[in-house]
Amino acid sequence: MGCSLPSIARPSHEGRAIEVAVEVGSFVAHGAPVLHARGGSAVDEQALRRSLMFAKGRTVTQDPAFALRCTVDVAIRALSPAVNDPTSALEGLDALGGMLLRLGARQLGVSAVLDAEGTVRLVLPTAGWDAMVDLTLTEIRRYGCETPQVARRMRALIDDLMARVPTALHAPLERHRALLDYDLDRVYPNPVDRDFAAHPDRMGIGGQIG
Repeated sequence: MGCSLPSIARPSHEGRAIEVAVEVGSFVAHGAPVLHARGGSAVDEQALRRSLMFAKGRTVTQDPAFALRCTVDVAIRALSPAVNDPTSALEGLDALGGMLLRLGARQLGVSAVLDAEGTVRLVLPTAGWDAMVDLTLTEIRRYGCETPQVARRMRALIDDLMARVPTALHAPLERHRALLDYDLDRVYPNPVDRDFAAHPDRMGIGGQIG
């Protein structure tokens, strides 16, 4: 589901605000509420209906988180036993790291569209930073921790992000670093192998460390 700023939410409708009930890109069942009108005069339902766009699938243009989802899917597909291509998974992590770095500079979460006077006219729920980090790292860590170069590249990705995003955004990164440590302890009983897999390396194996 996608939406634009409807005419009913513009300044001519004093006190009116529109709240989107579902995130862009999410599935909407038949008959489920999509918009809530808050305050102001009577709502123009036709204007609201014209502001919505429905499709059979998600698109990157309307749903930026879908770009993360698609890249993660490519990476974990490369990590499947049938393919066994960890180098492609590393390329996916390279791209995902760049996406998260750009997202870290943005205000994520609930978004508000204001009119010329600064009054909130449209409230749109969007995925927050924690959700974006979870989407990016959870499955690749799950399927890639047994591959040393993936574990090393993920450690470097987390360290790089923590060095470059605001401190307020560190909590989910610290959580995933701790989860990676837990997975490595579980997967590598040999401490030498474990220490090797835990070492950050932007190239996976053989590059500059850290």
